[in-house]
Amino acid sequence: MPRRNPPAPVQSPGADPSRRAWGIFAFCFLLGAAAAALFVQQGIRDYRVFHEYRTSQCTVTGKGVIVSTLDAGTGRFRRPLTTFATQYVFEHDVGGKHITAIGSDNMDGVMGNPASFDVGQAYPCWYDPADPSQAVLARRFYPVFYAVALIPLAFLVISGNFLVLALGPRRAIAIADGDQGQVLAVRLAPELSRTAALVAFAFIFIAWSAGLLAALAWTLQDATRLGDWWFFLLLAIGAEAWLVRFTLSAVKAMRIPDPVVEIDHEPVNRGDSLKVSVRQDGPARFDIFRVAVVCERQGQGGSGKESQKVLHMKKDLQVAEHSRFAEVLDAAIASDAAPSEKAVQSLTTWRVVVKRSKKGLWGLDREYVFRVV
Repeated sequence: MPRRNPPAPVQSPGADPSRRAWGIFAFCFLLGAAAAALFVQQGIRDYRVFHEYRTSQCTVTGKGVIVSTLDAGTGRFRRPLTTFATQYVFEHDVGGKHITAIGSDNMDGVMGNPASFDVGQAYPCWYDPADPSQAVLARRFYPVFYAVALIPLAFLVISGNFLVLALGPRRAIAIADGDQGQVLAVRLAPELSRTAALVAFAFIFIAWSAGLLAALAWTLQDATRLGDWWFFLLLAIGAEAWLVRFTLSAVKAMRIPDPVVEIDHEPVNRGDSLKVSVRQDGPARFDIFRVAVVCERQGQGGSGKESQKVLHMKKDLQVAEHSRFAEVLDAAIASDAAPSEKAVQSLTTWRVVVKRSKKGLWGLDREYVFRVV
């Protein structure tokens, strides 16, 4: 009976040099939290305007336009962008007191002017019973505005997930099923499975689509904005078309099973020989199916492949349904090879890389990490 592989040890948070990026993840998380706070603050205000503000009659006594100018674009496409928001001065009586307020709608005119109010005319208005000087002349709900909240939400979810992984304990090597392999002793797990890849693509696609719809709706509210933003809108629409194609490709790729990779022992000592078992279940068809052992180093001098040894390559591989392609391959780690996690300033990673190419499909490659000591 084969010997059961012992569980992989748990690293301390500071033992993995890749975790030095926690500061970047924390910054992105705080950036997303700050942006999300603006949407939460506006959401609270909208709720109070629609449910807690009281009705009154207001007389418009004056109006003005707030002009804001900022630089939009980069490089030779950089140009000043000017926005205009109309604000009104209006008066109303509350409990025998004469109140003067300044404002517009519940969005302070940021989403465009909801209506035109003439000076000297009286209109229905809504005021805060806790502070009657806080009042609005119009109440509007803007779904497009809240759709943009998906962008900071993406920052929160993605950077928060990476921050937890960076600071929390994790296994130095992932065992796919928590048990020994079927052919060799240790079964490796892919760094990014087909389900995780599809979820990531779908999330990016939804967030980008929501942002594009919000940008289009905002631009169409005022035709003059199109002259300033048409180039960026064309770029965004082109990116949207590419994302649609990429996501559809990921959905098709999800039907193809992930390869199963096992090795005979882990960790691997420098100078050791190594057996690698690769199994691809059907149905599947690939233009190129290649298996390689790769050492990658990232550090102050940049990143690149230190070494790559191709173990197997097959063109036009076809695997029928209920069948499989399986190979046990021989590999060797050089005695002078760089060990995994060599120094604090660099990250050295050893992987079994299964490159699967098929015309019209992306996201088929899988990488399986193991340790060299």
